[in-house]
Amino acid sequence: MKKLEKHKLSLEQEKDNFKQQLDEIEEKDVAIQMLSVFIDEVGEGCFDAIEQISGVMLANTAYLANDSIRSSAASSLPGLLKAAKKRGVDTAQVHQMAKTYNQNLYQAMQKEIDTDTLITQVTAFKDIIDEAGPGLMTQEEVSHLAEKALGMVTKSLARIEENNKINNDEAEDEDDVLDEDDLALIKEENSNEHDLQISTAELMGVLFKTHKDFVGGLVQKLRAEVIPECFSSNEQKRFKFALFILDDMVEHLGPTYFSPEDFAQIVQAICSFAGHTSSSLRQASAYGIGIIAQNTGDSFVTYSEQCLTALKSTIDFPISAKIQGKKEKLTMYNHARDNAIASVGKVIKYQTAVVKNNPNFSSQLVSFWLSLLPITHDVEEATAQYEFLSDFLAQDAEFILGSTDPATGGAQLAKIYGEAFQEKYTGSMSAEAKLKLANAVRYLMTQAPAPTIESFKATCENVLAAGSRANVEAAFAHQ
Repeated sequence: MKKLEKHKLSLEQEKDNFKQQLDEIEEKDVAIQMLSVFIDEVGEGCFDAIEQISGVMLANTAYLANDSIRSSAASSLPGLLKAAKKRGVDTAQVHQMAKTYNQNLYQAMQKEIDTDTLITQVTAFKDIIDEAGPGLMTQEEVSHLAEKALGMVTKSLARIEENNKINNDEAEDEDDVLDEDDLALIKEENSNEHDLQISTAELMGVLFKTHKDFVGGLVQKLRAEVIPECFSSNEQKRFKFALFILDDMVEHLGPTYFSPEDFAQIVQAICSFAGHTSSSLRQASAYGIGIIAQNTGDSFVTYSEQCLTALKSTIDFPISAKIQGKKEKLTMYNHARDNAIASVGKVIKYQTAVVKNNPNFSSQLVSFWLSLLPITHDVEEATAQYEFLSDFLAQDAEFILGSTDPATGGAQLAKIYGEAFQEKYTGSMSAEAKLKLANAVRYLMTQAPAPTIESFKATCENVLAAGSRANVEAAFAHQ
């Protein structure tokens, strides 16, 4: 009897010990998360304790007992680097911090088995390189990292293939048949793997951005093998991976990095997805076309009609009952369309000479752009468009006002600024950008030629809802 009681006591003690360990892990998780939030909120203010904070976070990027702790520790590191830069730490010291952080993350990634955590680690690794900027790595280090990134994608594809085999294998008996929960889990795991591949694509993109002179081998491998394999796979998520890579090549390497023939192929590939049934692919295509307009300089004239035709196909893509019936699909549809409209604005902004010199574009394209504004779903793109428009009204008002019937144009501009001047957009603007919008409204209210000025005022007074009218009034009063 005494032995039995002693055994029971031992089991209770083990349970208590286990519970205590769980409690300690939970407390640690909360503490790490709070510290991570502190870094984000305080920014430069955490610099005085940066060595101690760094020590805590670096010690927990590979903490085996809890995924959340590993993720929070990893995601906090780029914020610490930002704090050091804001404090004015010299480049050599910033680079040394970045190397220390990324060496730690590299080791953690080698052991990581949770895909969500691995995504966080890859993203942190990428953000650290981006913060550190050019000169962080040698040719050898960039080549090694590129090889590892490509290897990560290969391993991820292999895991997806293994999951699909499980899904497709015939069960030997009814106990082996996959139920709905099993199938949902496989689908989720595959989706996470594709998200990991996108994170890896973004890592490669930051290598293009920061170490342009060292990525020749990576670019060649991507263009000769990886991207063609993606396009031949007939899988939308692999198409998306390829588009992300191509968009980053255009943005960070530019047309002069490639032969004219090769760059034309890249433009064609990006434009070819503008009318795709997948909203995420249309969005990536539309965004890429805007980047083409922004980064190709005088050579854009070669691709202008191709790019604008592609953008129109995204803008005009029909919205089906299936899209309207599901909130997530509708959001993706609207973001794709907003990106296409924004890219029309980028063509007008960054290729003004091409637009003005082509009679097929000049008034029609500007009028078309104005008729599609305001955009309201992609806030970042919308904010940029309202600043573009305000710049034109300040510097070349006739270019905007002369593109359409003056009365119609004045009414449309009232609707645009009635939406634009609110915290949703101005909250993320610089003081200079916000003042541009205010100056544009004052111009339209007091200096614009007739009948634009009358139409603008009449629309504000008689057509706009009270909230939109208040936004225009706030813009007029803003100094």
